[in-house]
Amino acid sequence: MIGIGFPIELFETVSQSARSIGELMTLNLLWVLLVGCGAFLMARRMRSPGTRIAVVAVSLCLAVPALKPQPWRAADHAPRVVKRTGHVQSVTCRNCHPGAHGTWRKSYHRTMTQLASPQTVRGIFDGETEYTTWGTRFRFEQRGDEFWVHIGTPEDTSGPNAGLLPHRVVMLTGSHHIQICWVTDGEDPTLKEVPMYYSIDQGRWIPKKDSVLSPPDMGPYVANWTARCSRCHSLAASPGYDARTGQYDLEIAEFGISCESCHGPGEEHARRHQNPVNRYLRHFDKQPDPSIVNPARCDPRTSTQICGRCHSAANDRDFTDYLQHGVRYTAGDDLDKFTSLLKYQRPANASDTAGGDPYENSRNVFWNDGTCRVGGDEYNAHIESPCYQQGKQIPGGRPTLTCLSCHSMHQKETDARPSLDWANDQLKPDHLGNQACVQCHDEPLFAARLSEHTHHGPESAGSLCYNCHMPHTTYALFTAMRSHRIDSPRALSSTQSDRPNACNLCHVDRTLQWTSEHLTSWYGAPEAELTADEQQIAASLLWLLRGDAVQRVFAAWHLGWQPAQQASGRGWQAALLAQLLDDPYSIVRWMAHRSLTSLPEFTDFEYDFIGTKAQQKQARREALRISRQLSPQGEVETWSHLLRTPNGTIDQPRIDRLMGERDNRPLSIPE
Repeated sequence: MIGIGFPIELFETVSQSARSIGELMTLNLLWVLLVGCGAFLMARRMRSPGTRIAVVAVSLCLAVPALKPQPWRAADHAPRVVKRTGHVQSVTCRNCHPGAHGTWRKSYHRTMTQLASPQTVRGIFDGETEYTTWGTRFRFEQRGDEFWVHIGTPEDTSGPNAGLLPHRVVMLTGSHHIQICWVTDGEDPTLKEVPMYYSIDQGRWIPKKDSVLSPPDMGPYVANWTARCSRCHSLAASPGYDARTGQYDLEIAEFGISCESCHGPGEEHARRHQNPVNRYLRHFDKQPDPSIVNPARCDPRTSTQICGRCHSAANDRDFTDYLQHGVRYTAGDDLDKFTSLLKYQRPANASDTAGGDPYENSRNVFWNDGTCRVGGDEYNAHIESPCYQQGKQIPGGRPTLTCLSCHSMHQKETDARPSLDWANDQLKPDHLGNQACVQCHDEPLFAARLSEHTHHGPESAGSLCYNCHMPHTTYALFTAMRSHRIDSPRALSSTQSDRPNACNLCHVDRTLQWTSEHLTSWYGAPEAELTADEQQIAASLLWLLRGDAVQRVFAAWHLGWQPAQQASGRGWQAALLAQLLDDPYSIVRWMAHRSLTSLPEFTDFEYDFIGTKAQQKQARREALRISRQLSPQGEVETWSHLLRTPNGTIDQPRIDRLMGERDNRPLSIPE
């Protein structure tokens, strides 16, 4: 028997599926007409006037939902979440895997893409502060549980929102370092990226052009979430592109990086294990479950490809097919059948530059020795590593290096770290230091000969394997990250390519000559042919002052790196970092100020890296003034290397000469 509330429930269910205000109004009208006709027919059959009145009254009550204003929902304007073939959602996995599901929920994979709500929005929507970028004004406002971005032109500023058009925030990407808002104007179904990014780490809005490492004249380049970002930021995305109309009709199986992103479609697995007997018997079966993919039990190549699906610089082999039919790769497939990795291509001439899309020029993605330098694309570097290609067998473990050799997608019960600490890089708790390396390299022998191998004290930063073999030469989101091309330091990597070597990223006060001599003496490395500057000036300062934008970023970061300051002294860096406070590249300015504030005399040094040019130049002058009052620390023999005169003063003419030789080719790292 259908209860009296069934019609109301039916209406509310149907109305929630409406994709627009027009559809909802049409449903409301049809509902009123339906109820009205039903009431009329029923009343005609009633003989009692009182009964007829009662029928009409009940009918009016049933029509109330149609008259009640329906709340705005972000889900109605976001990509449609639909049942994709073979997929279930992560909530299904929770029933049998509550522990794994719980740690996944605390990861940044899960929160990569979310609908806008008071629980998910990290940005400041105070309705007061106004920002301008690319000649466009932005004002952020919260109304109850809704978030609005008012967008317009600088003209007509007579009122607080004059000339600004309101856009509701529908969806968010990012929850770790940066959060990006996607908005709708209520008419065009296509979500638009707001080119103001909210920096979670800095607690402020920053223009997109200043949030990424990009040329100062970067034009309005707005990402297409539907065509590109959705591939990795959601599950089983299908853009639904119609070539005839040029329109998209995006469908996804789930927001964010979900369980099935790594384990493959789970419908068959869930169906098989509904029976508790089957679940129990699985504990005694040593063979992999054929109904689901477990990256930890896959062969090394397949396991690594599961991560590489998103963490790589690659193109779809058939982009048209992807636009029309969506992602065809699922965990466990051969990734090479669906994508082709980008490779470094030496530019035809020195003037080659990148277009609006940073991936259009391989110089943006790679150092010119082919090493990937984009933080989110480390799969390209990982598979080039000798540890991956030639890794030796590990008794009782995996035969070669994979992502899961060091990382864990689920926090273990034995991991005592706070969940946010684990989620930062998802490293295994017992693989935080040299233990990550000695799982393959013989631990007793390695420990006994550690100092003999490293030529550093056993407790020094120079005896940590990854400082030499995985230096910070990868960039993403306002920081330097470790390279995953695991190789050995060479002076030649800095003379024959543009990639800084590990030795001079720690010993920032030493020359390439010093590095070459030590590597030759210690390991028999071939001596490098060096120019006069490379023999006489610290390598880090050549990158800092004369290098291209990417080299300047890494040099500036390492001048503020604690192990580098311990090895090379402190204080002398200030005058060099000050030179970059008016650099044309926003990220270079930010990195210089970050490292500057690591020095005691500059802890409270006020500076806004996206301030006006006049403010930047004034900050540079003030920082230089303070630095001239500081006495250089460290060995006197290195003063000349550090662009100081014999009496310790700043050698500004040599600094100016190097900056006059700067490599000004435009570069952009797409992260």
